[in-house]
Amino acid sequence: MQKIFLISLLFFLSHSLTGQQTKRVLFIGNSYVYSNNLPLMVSKLAAAHLDTMIFDSNTPGGYTFQNHSTNATTLSKIAAGNWDYVVLQEQSQLPAFPPAQVATQCLPYAALLDSLIHAADSCAETVFFMTWGRKYGDASNCASYPPICTYEGMQERLRESYLMMGQQNLATVAPVGCAWREVRKQNLPFDLYVADESHPSVYGSYLAACIFYSAFFKKPVTSLSYTAGIPVSEAALIQQQCNQLVFDSLSLWFSNGNIPFAGFGIQQNSTAVTFNNSSLNATYYSWSFGDGTTSALQNPQHTYTSNGTFTVTLTASTDCDSSIDTDSVTITTVGINPHPVSPAVLVQYSNNELKLISDQLIYKLTIRSIDGKQIFSQSRFSSTQIQLKTGMYFITLETSDLKICIRKIVVTGDSLSGFRFEF
Repeated sequence: MQKIFLISLLFFLSHSLTGQQTKRVLFIGNSYVYSNNLPLMVSKLAAAHLDTMIFDSNTPGGYTFQNHSTNATTLSKIAAGNWDYVVLQEQSQLPAFPPAQVATQCLPYAALLDSLIHAADSCAETVFFMTWGRKYGDASNCASYPPICTYEGMQERLRESYLMMGQQNLATVAPVGCAWREVRKQNLPFDLYVADESHPSVYGSYLAACIFYSAFFKKPVTSLSYTAGIPVSEAALIQQQCNQLVFDSLSLWFSNGNIPFAGFGIQQNSTAVTFNNSSLNATYYSWSFGDGTTSALQNPQHTYTSNGTFTVTLTASTDCDSSIDTDSVTITTVGINPHPVSPAVLVQYSNNELKLISDQLIYKLTIRSIDGKQIFSQSRFSSTQIQLKTGMYFITLETSDLKICIRKIVVTGDSLSGFRFEF
C-alpha cells in the first residue's frame, strides 16, 4: 500500500521526541558494513542518547545478496528472529548496473532475503542500505555502461535501484548514499573515502551511522556527544546533513515500510485546539492533552477549561512498534472573552447634528475642540446624537477592552452619511 507523508526537519527539531528505547539489529552486507565497525558506531550513537542497540552481523568481503541467500551463517542469523531491523547491503557496484541486469542479479535475491526475514519474525523490518557511488565513478565498468562513468551517474543508479527494492518489498530505505552526495556537495574539509576511493573513511562510516540511528530510533542526531574520534565541529556538520536528508524526506525513504513516525501540528482558537495528525506508517493513535484527558482519534479536537501550559503527547503505533511526539499548548483566555470584536461606529451628520451608531456598546465618547477643550462626553451607549457648530473637532472613542480610536472631523454644515470609525 502506498503511503504519502510530508514532514520537515524543522518540525522534528521543534518537537520533543522522548523515550529511551532498545532495538535489536542484524546487519547483512560486506566490507562497507565491516569497515570501521559500522554496527558498533550506531550502537555508540544510541548509547550517547541513552538508547540501546543490540546487534549482530555477517559481512564477508564482496558478498552479494545472491551469496547471502545461500550462506549458512546469514540464513541462521536471520532465522533466529527477534530482530527489530535487518539491514541488507548489496555488493557496492551491482545495483548501479543496467536495470535489466539489476532485475535478474539483484532484485530477486533482495525479495528472497526479505521474505526470509518476515518468515522468521513478522514484526522485523527490512532496511535496505543504500550505498554510495565510487569517488570518480566505476572505472572498471564504465566502457560497458557509460552512466556509471562518473560519481553522479553511479550514485543516481544506486538511488534508483535501492528505492525500487524498498517499493517492491514494502521496506524501508536508509539513504546513506544520498546523504553522502549532500556532504560531497558542501566541499567540507574531510574525505568520506579511504585511498581506494570506494570504502568509507571514519567520516563516511560516521555519516552512515547517523542515518541508521535516526532510522532505528526515530530521533535526530543533533548534538550527540559520540563523534567516533573525529573533531566535534566536523561531526556536527555531518549530523546536520543527516538530519536534513532524513527528516526533510521521510516519505521518500520510509513510506513503503512499517516504521512509525509520530508527528502533529496544532491549530488553536482560544481554548479550542485542533490537532492535525501527520504521523507516518501508524495504525493506532493515543493522545494525552496534558490536562488529564486523552483521545484515540486520529485528528482530535480538545477544549481546555483552565489556563496554563499543557504538554501534549501523541503515541503513533503499529502492532509492532511505536513512536512518540510531544508539543505544548498555552491557554490564557479561560474566563475572558477570547476574541473581543471591536465595534465599528457609523457617523452621520446633517443640520448641525452629529449622530453616532455603534454595533455594540461604546464605553466612552469624548469630543474636544481644536484647542483641546472638552465640549461633550458620554459613557455606555450604542447610539447618540450631538449638536455641533461648524468647526474642527477631535472625537475619542473607547471600548470596554480599552481600545481607543481618535479621529479628527471637520463640520462644514454639509450633510455626511456613511463615515465609519474602525478600531
